[in-house]
Amino acid sequence: MKKKTLLFVFVLMISWQTNVFAQERQVTGTVSSTETNDVLLGVTVQLKNTSVGTVTDLDGSYSITVPGNENNILVFTYMGFESREIEVGDRNVVNVSLSEFVESLDEVLVVGYGTQKRKEVSGAISSVKGEEIAKITTPGFDRAIQGKAAGVQINSSNGIPGGATEVRIRGTGSINAGNQPLYIIDGVQVTSDSRTANLASSNPLSGLNSEDIASIEILKDAAAASIYGAQAGNGVIIITTKKGSTGKPVISLDVYTGITSMAQDIDLLNGPQWVVLNREAQVNTGNVLAGYYADALYGSPESAPTYDWLDAITRSGKIYNAQLSVSGGTEKTKYYLSGSYNSQEHQFKGYDFARGTFRVNMDNELSDKISLQTRINLSSVKQHSMDVPSFQTYNIFISGLAGVPVEPIYNEDGSINTNLRSGWDNPLFSIANNKNTGITNQVVGNFALNYDIIPGLRFKSSYSLEYTTVKEELFYDPRSTAGIALNGVVRFNEAEVTNWQTDQTLTFNKLINDKHSINALLGFNYRNETFTNLNTQGNGVAIPEFGETLTGTTPAVLSSAYNQFITVGVFGRVGYTFDDKYIIQATLRRDGSSRFGSNNKFGWFPAISGAWRIAQESFMEDTGFISELKLRASYGETGNSEISFYPGLSLFASNADASYNSNAGILFNQLGNSDLGWERNVTTNFGLDYSLFRDRISGSLDYFVRTTKDLLLNRPLPNTSGFSSIAENIGSLENRGWEIGLNTVNLDGDFKWTTNFNITFIKNEIRSLLNPGEDLPASNLWIGRPMGSRFMPKWAGVNPADGRAMWYTKDGDITYTPTQEDRVFLKDNLTTPDYYGGITNTFGYKGLELSMFFQYQVGTMQQDQPRAWLLSDFKYNGNQYVEALNRWTTPGQITDTPRLYPGSQAPGTSSSVFGSGGGTDRFYSDASYLRLKSLSLGYTLPESLTSRLRLDHLRVYIQGYNLLTWTNYTGLDPEFAAGSYNMGSVPQSRSYTLGIQASL
Repeated sequence: MKKKTLLFVFVLMISWQTNVFAQERQVTGTVSSTETNDVLLGVTVQLKNTSVGTVTDLDGSYSITVPGNENNILVFTYMGFESREIEVGDRNVVNVSLSEFVESLDEVLVVGYGTQKRKEVSGAISSVKGEEIAKITTPGFDRAIQGKAAGVQINSSNGIPGGATEVRIRGTGSINAGNQPLYIIDGVQVTSDSRTANLASSNPLSGLNSEDIASIEILKDAAAASIYGAQAGNGVIIITTKKGSTGKPVISLDVYTGITSMAQDIDLLNGPQWVVLNREAQVNTGNVLAGYYADALYGSPESAPTYDWLDAITRSGKIYNAQLSVSGGTEKTKYYLSGSYNSQEHQFKGYDFARGTFRVNMDNELSDKISLQTRINLSSVKQHSMDVPSFQTYNIFISGLAGVPVEPIYNEDGSINTNLRSGWDNPLFSIANNKNTGITNQVVGNFALNYDIIPGLRFKSSYSLEYTTVKEELFYDPRSTAGIALNGVVRFNEAEVTNWQTDQTLTFNKLINDKHSINALLGFNYRNETFTNLNTQGNGVAIPEFGETLTGTTPAVLSSAYNQFITVGVFGRVGYTFDDKYIIQATLRRDGSSRFGSNNKFGWFPAISGAWRIAQESFMEDTGFISELKLRASYGETGNSEISFYPGLSLFASNADASYNSNAGILFNQLGNSDLGWERNVTTNFGLDYSLFRDRISGSLDYFVRTTKDLLLNRPLPNTSGFSSIAENIGSLENRGWEIGLNTVNLDGDFKWTTNFNITFIKNEIRSLLNPGEDLPASNLWIGRPMGSRFMPKWAGVNPADGRAMWYTKDGDITYTPTQEDRVFLKDNLTTPDYYGGITNTFGYKGLELSMFFQYQVGTMQQDQPRAWLLSDFKYNGNQYVEALNRWTTPGQITDTPRLYPGSQAPGTSSSVFGSGGGTDRFYSDASYLRLKSLSLGYTLPESLTSRLRLDHLRVYIQGYNLLTWTNYTGLDPEFAAGSYNMGSVPQSRSYTLGIQASL
């Protein structure tokens, strides 16, 4: 019996083991490098949460036994590479690629005419990776980097799709010259100046597809930017696009679509409210028949209809974007090809944007010594913009907001009602019949040949071209307010920009005895840009339906222009690093420009910088938690030549004033200055870079002083000279401040949480102007104060006794008619905030990712110009904000809205809208804000699922843009470009998008 029992147990165990082994299976595969596609030897492959494991062989192959269920996870680890966890699923073959682990110190940054490892950088450089830019669903990369880099302030000029932005690096550095940075795309210095004449706003940089960008480096101090000399006074933004890598072709598709709406609600009077307030304003004039006329024209409030003009000119906007790219290559040839299409219908009717791009990036190794680089981007942008922002009643935005709510939008038969009060257009008629379009076609290309003379010594010959054509068409229907005075207007504008350049450089890199690292650069740059345009206009359109042609019109404008500037420069840079601890770099450039006077065409631009990597010292060996601690210091000079084409020359003009006896002539219209030269930016920078706990905490701290000398100002001349002014180099201003960047990995595991934060504190001050100690109040320029200061009588509110508008005198008393003696400086300025920046929090769990990006700006003010129209106390007879209901009506009432009075100012007081004695601050308000710029949620499917679809990567995501804004600003958008004209400017949109990214 006992033997039978033992036999039974033995058979049972054999059966159980046979069953277990029958459920196990072999999984095989190959492990390679993501960067090089080379197979990896010795990679550890382990079944998660077990001791079962193996390593890859010489061919990068492995084989491992796993249980028969589908819940297995393999962990791949290899020294110097990022670990990966892969779900096996039901697969028997699992091929894996590992990415090299790159510490932030070894991250390669693109600098002027070369690259440097971050640990070797001694200047002030910020970097934004392409992955961050691609996450923001906006067509322009400049908006995508807003709030991402310390020291870089970006504001939108308006909310028009494809519209311009205002970029300031470390403050406003000039009064009359340009303040935009120098943009370099794949080695091509491109112009950021708009070349359109009719469009409300255009952005020459919108032809670049954000998803083609690999990285953006921002050179902020002179040590980093002086290699570009006279063109780098406002900083440099270097854009590097993607390139191919060795391996099989990778096909990537990114598609998103969405809707847009107004980012802020606008509350206007309804019909009955408007009738009540309009009648009250008329009665306040004292005309005994005013109330009767108002009742006869608009009826009683009880019977008044409400027509929503704002709703009539708005719609649910639409966004669509699609990009397809192919990249790959062999050891000898690598390629990256992409095509994209982006279109936007703005929520305000009549504003549209469409862009198509095609890019070819090629890298060819012809031999061991010779290689070629080719970068070509083709783009076509079409914009439809109803009008230029203005105070005019034919402005679509203004006429829509101020549309009287008791006037019908449509006739009873459904046609557009054009029988409105005198001087007003129905905006829907303008949208249907007027036209303002522009098409910009652009080619930006670079071709470079590299020749490795000996190891470490390379010659590079580079040739670049930016070619842009602009064609615009404007038509004002003779039946519209915009065209009625001239019986219709037809205008065409054609512009062409040809910007070509060549760079010849020789670079040397040598490491001696693993202690002495030497790098040197010697180069030559030549740039030639021409700008031509042809502008024609005809007035008088006989048949509006066929009016979009000059045929049959009376010629009114026929003008053309040819402008050119040339720059030439030679430059050199020498860097030395000892023992990976002590770094010094010196740069010198000599530039010449055709823009300046004959005595001052050339200038020297030197810079020097140094760094001490304290963390590498022996006395820091016991502080293992410090990965990097580096002190930086730099001093340098750059120039600013972004002014008109010929400011230093004496110029003649041929116009109507020069004609005599019906014969054409010329006249002397600009007095030259042979000593006119560059504006010089002198920058001193002290910085600290740190990295703790193997990059769990990292960041930088910088203090800078940026002084602009030899400002390009126009000195007034006496009338007896025959000229109004002459351009001179005189005056200075200063920007100084602190930049703080902080990056933290708060949680790292299955649940991940990272934070990126930056903040910039800055002060701007005018140091000197034309004459010592003498201000220029007519230009709002005061020595010792920031640019954008405002000096005017201060609004005191409304007299509770009689409803009159009040102001403060210079002594703090009350007055109704302020004078220039009562002016005071307002607290804030229009251009330079006290501080600004951004913060991004990213949360991840397995394939799920949530990202929140906040952007902020504190310490500026803006004039709310539309408010002066829509809260005009019925000075203007259009609709008003609902705040007009708070107007003064009875003695003793406390309110900020004066007694209503149409037309000119009420008796016994200055204009409540315009004030007197230098204006009024009534419609200025604090433009500080905190904005939830983007909120995105994405999910990346696991490989076990994507492999079944034969895809390498699949991600779906949703994103909101401009979701919430916290501000005390009374206007429609606190983010409008600093101090810009915003009457009739369309505000930014709130958008929601849904997208998918896939690759195979």
